[in-house]
Amino acid sequence: MHLEDEFMFSAFEPNYMCRWKNLCFVVCPSIILDADTLVHLSGMPALTHLQFALNATLPASNSPLPFSNLHGIMLHSKSLHLVSSFVSQTHLPAVTNFTAFIRNCPSRQDISSFLAGVGHTIKHLTLDQSSYSIRNSVRSEALPLCLEDLRPCMALGNLRQLTLNIGWDIGLTDRELLTLASAWPHLEHLLINIDWGWNTLGGITPNGLLQLLQTCQSLDRIALAIDTRGYTELPPSGSPASVGLPLSRKPFIDVLDSIIEEESVPSVAAIFATIRPVSFSLNFWSSCNGKMPRRPGWDVYQHRWDQLKIERTFGDAALSSMTRNLVA
Repeated sequence: MHLEDEFMFSAFEPNYMCRWKNLCFVVCPSIILDADTLVHLSGMPALTHLQFALNATLPASNSPLPFSNLHGIMLHSKSLHLVSSFVSQTHLPAVTNFTAFIRNCPSRQDISSFLAGVGHTIKHLTLDQSSYSIRNSVRSEALPLCLEDLRPCMALGNLRQLTLNIGWDIGLTDRELLTLASAWPHLEHLLINIDWGWNTLGGITPNGLLQLLQTCQSLDRIALAIDTRGYTELPPSGSPASVGLPLSRKPFIDVLDSIIEEESVPSVAAIFATIRPVSFSLNFWSSCNGKMPRRPGWDVYQHRWDQLKIERTFGDAALSSMTRNLVA
C-alpha cells in the first residue's frame, strides 16, 4: 500500500489499516500513524517495509512493539528525539535499512542516542536533516561533531552505507575517520554532510584517503572534506603516495567544502592521479548550497579543486603534463 500524495489522501484515516491483516509494504510519508495503528501493524508477519510520519512518542509500555520481519523503515519527523524514542519502544530484529528524515537540527545527545539505538543488523543507515531552508539555518553548537559523538555507530559491524547530513560543523580528523572506517570492513558508501558541508579546516588528508580506500575494499562512493594543509611538495619517488593505488572498483569521490592553497595543487593532483583504475570520478564543491558558498574565498577554492577534476583517463603522461602546467 502506497499513500504518498498528501492532498489525494487528506481524508484517509490511519486506523483504516487496522482492518487489513496481510500488508507487506506501507508507504505513507505524509500520514501520521497513531499508536493503535502501529500496534496493529507490528502484529503483521508479512510486513517488511514501513514508511510514515512520526510526530509524537508512543505511550509508555512494558514491552516494545515487535516488528519481527520488518527489513526497511523510513521515518519522517520534526526531530531526531522522536525517532530515538520510537526506536527505544520497538523491537526491530530484522531491519537492515533505516532512514530518518528530520526537520530540526538534532542535539549532540540525540545524535549519539540514535546511533546507539539502531540495531546491529543495520546495513544501510541514513540520517538526513532537511536542507530546504539551509541558507538561513544556524549550526547547532559551537563545537563540531567529532569521533566521540559518532562512536556508537562503530558497533554496526554489518554497515555498508552510511549517510549523515545534518546542520552541524564536522570536526573529524584523518585518524578519526580511519578509526570509524576500521569498524566497517564491508563499507560501500560513506557520505558525511554532502549538503550541509563541514565548515571547518579539517577532514581526511590525501594520504588518509588512500588508506581509507585500502582499508574498505568495497568503498565506491565517498563524500568528505579533504584537508590539504602541508601538502606543498610532490610525493617522493617510491612513497605510498607515488607508486599508485590499484583498485578493483571505480570509486566516485565527492570532495566537499575543502580549502586548498595554490601551492598544494600540484602535490594533491599527483596523489589523486595515482589511484587506479584511471576512470574513477572526482567531483569538487558540487553541493555549493548552505554554508559552503558563505566561506570567504569559496569560489577561488572551488576553481583550484576544479583543476584537479578527473573524469575518465588520467595516465602518467597526463599527470606529468598537468603538474608542469600547475607549477607553471
